[in-house]
Amino acid sequence: APRNAIATAGTYDWAISVKSVNDTTNEIAWYFKKTDDSYWFGGTVQAQSTAKQFNGINFGFNNDLEATQVNLIEVQVDKGETIDVPIAPWQEYYVSDWGILGSRYGGWTFQADPEGIVGNAGIGGTAANTGWAVVRAALDGTFIPTVERPLMVTGEVEFVGGGFEAPSSFRLGLFQNDNAGSVIVDATPADGDSTRWSGSEVATSGYLFVPTSGTNAMLSWNGLNSKHGTYGAIVNDIWMSTGGESTYALGSNLQEPANAVGGAGTYNFAISVTPTAEGANIVRYSLKKGTDYVLAAGAMDNAPVATQFNGIIFGLNANTSTTAMMLTNVLVDTGSVPGIDDITDVTGPNARPREFALCQNYPNPFNPSTTIQYDIPMNSQVTLTVYDLLGRAVAKLVDEKQAASTYTVQWNASSMSSGVYFYRINAKSEDGSKTFTSVKKLLLMK
Repeated sequence: APRNAIATAGTYDWAISVKSVNDTTNEIAWYFKKTDDSYWFGGTVQAQSTAKQFNGINFGFNNDLEATQVNLIEVQVDKGETIDVPIAPWQEYYVSDWGILGSRYGGWTFQADPEGIVGNAGIGGTAANTGWAVVRAALDGTFIPTVERPLMVTGEVEFVGGGFEAPSSFRLGLFQNDNAGSVIVDATPADGDSTRWSGSEVATSGYLFVPTSGTNAMLSWNGLNSKHGTYGAIVNDIWMSTGGESTYALGSNLQEPANAVGGAGTYNFAISVTPTAEGANIVRYSLKKGTDYVLAAGAMDNAPVATQFNGIIFGLNANTSTTAMMLTNVLVDTGSVPGIDDITDVTGPNARPREFALCQNYPNPFNPSTTIQYDIPMNSQVTLTVYDLLGRAVAKLVDEKQAASTYTVQWNASSMSSGVYFYRINAKSEDGSKTFTSVKKLLLMK
């Protein structure tokens, strides 16, 4: 960093640290940074150990080096904590790696910018698409937003001949996918297009936005009719799937003017992810076509599904008349989408729990009713039972399959005698990979 920085003559600060994580893993941190911040190379990685002890440091220069001399100054060996890698200098950039994602070309073909302008690409044809038509652009490496350096992506998307009038037909988002592969160009493609990503669209996590159009209903998330929204979190799933067991809605909004239709034309979009000091993500987005169509919303994701991002994706499902979706001036920068101060705080039933948990009932002691809360991080078969001191079941509060969420249930013990009772939860994930059991004590005092 900055992008395409050249290591010119001058003085560079550098550091390397190795920390043993366990018997087989080391954490390596390093940086090599010019003192005027015009060049930076650094990072941190945990990897399989190749050595647990060291007795030297080497410096090598091959015959392509332009310098006539290299001086090493104040090379010091010390021990302690892992080094702090300086924050890389920033320079905004237009995305350059574009391709169709998977086999989702929908009867269209990839459209490179005819003048080769970086930041521009699209997908289209001579007729309306027949299914999902999806393009992905990679960020330069992986962007890890910080409090000081939030991530923002802006640009324009043009719909030619028609828009995204069909329900939930246009989707876009910021994601991390370690399996996307690279852009390949095949002169004789078997699946209908020559420029596409070689990897997979599954195992994707990040934030998905599904703009509404007209009176179309909002999507349900996690298959639950009670959880609707126009944007939310995708968790280790296909990037556009809102039915996954771990997805969750972040929020919803109404377009302005009311029931505005997402028709043909050019829209300005902006997406930002701003971490907080407490570890949450503030997610903002906007989509605007002049004053004819305006969406703007933001939410606080208190259990962030993603803390780093390496791609932005745009998809359009089958429509009646659209013949192309073109992206222009797609810029990666730091900052937050302006003008969005009304932030929804996503807690409780909309926030996906990270792990199974059974909370202490409240109030405790109680008379005659008390509330029990528990967390289910994935679709599971759940039972919650109350027992007396002799181990006899006196109440079964839950016995059903439940989706990932936080739940509360009340126990009314008006017919029970005063004394100590126990409540026990048993949960088994739908795929059988996880089980959870926990027992807590409660006290009824009449």
